Amino acid sequence: MKICPCCGFVEIPAKSRAAKKVKADEILATVCDYFNLSTYLVKSKLRHNQFVTARMYAAKLMLENGMTLKDTGDKLGGRDHTTVIHYKKLYSDLEFSEPETKKHYITLKNMIYG
Repeated sequence: MKICPCCGFVEIPAKSRAAKKVKADEILATVCDYFNLSTYLVKSKLRHNQFVTARMYAAKLMLENGMTLKDTGDKLGGRDHTTVIHYKKLYSDLEFSEPETKKHYITLKNMIYG
């Protein structure tokens, strides 16, 4: 178990995360609840920052859960696999420029995997 020195969040070890497979719908619902958004709006074609951010976190969590790029895009409202690749790059860019990105991600991961 790792504890982040800057924020104090506890990160679950990779072995216990890999053992627990979570459905994509559960991941999306958790992300939507965390950001207080509607699943319908997150899956929609709207490109407001709040919806794109929620999709980015959901895509990262789905990919880490073992889903393919195509399946992840389908679960996010019929998006193309290249859009999911863009979400991965967006997360990587934001992780270095905005410190809250990693905090949100770790909190979401803890909510999903317990």
